[in-house]
Amino acid sequence: MWVLLYQIIKNPIFSIVCALGGFLAGHRLALGRERINEFNKAAATFRDAFVEEIRLLSKDRGRRPSWGSSENNKTAYDIVESVISKHESAYISFRHYISRSKRKGFDLAWYQYAEPNKDTVPSKPFIEYDSLGEPQKEKELKKMVLHRIEILLNYAKPK
Repeated sequence: MWVLLYQIIKNPIFSIVCALGGFLAGHRLALGRERINEFNKAAATFRDAFVEEIRLLSKDRGRRPSWGSSENNKTAYDIVESVISKHESAYISFRHYISRSKRKGFDLAWYQYAEPNKDTVPSKPFIEYDSLGEPQKEKELKKMVLHRIEILLNYAKPK
């Protein structure tokens, strides 16, 4: 048995097959690392698109307002309406990095954030985010928008 094994190992075809197998395995691993790096770069860009809005939406959470700042008067509706095109561009760019199995959930999270009332109020899809001047409702709306952004950003966690 050992003699047979020695003869197989000594055969040049065995060496070629082993070298080819090692090359293919290494190549496959390199492609996987490259995909992960591309995803992580795209995810970082996607997350960066939401940083300022997260800051604005979190402004009331136990922080002192900076006096004279117009940021304190921004409503959830104002914040979302002013940045939705930037967020939509980030969504479109990042969407193809999401695996097919997770893409449906990602799309659903996007539509819940960006178009919560699209079917009922086509001219103002974010009307759900309007507090109509009620401070308590505004706090709840900011929390809701922040939560919807966090759901979206869960798909952009680094791998």
